[in-house]
Amino acid sequence: MRKRIAFISIVFLFAFGWTVAAQDVSSRQDATTSLKQQLMDVKLKETQLRMCLEELDEAEVGIQCIQGYLLEADKSPAIRSHIGDRD
Repeated sequence: MRKRIAFISIVFLFAFGWTVAAQDVSSRQDATTSLKQQLMDVKLKETQLRMCLEELDEAEVGIQCIQGYLLEADKSPAIRSHIGDRD
């Protein structure tokens, strides 16, 4: 009788132990998949932010160009008179 109980106990131990190990692998795979998705989201956001930064840099260059032109206009009577004609 004891041998039978020991045998059944061992069978249950391996059966439940295998199930727990399989769940562990599954949960690790789920966590890995989730982390990979989060990483892809972060990389996408980084790309979007870099594109916005490039647009801002280009806009800043344009603004600096206009500011330079306006500064030159203040110094040059010919440009000032040309701008004055439009008003």
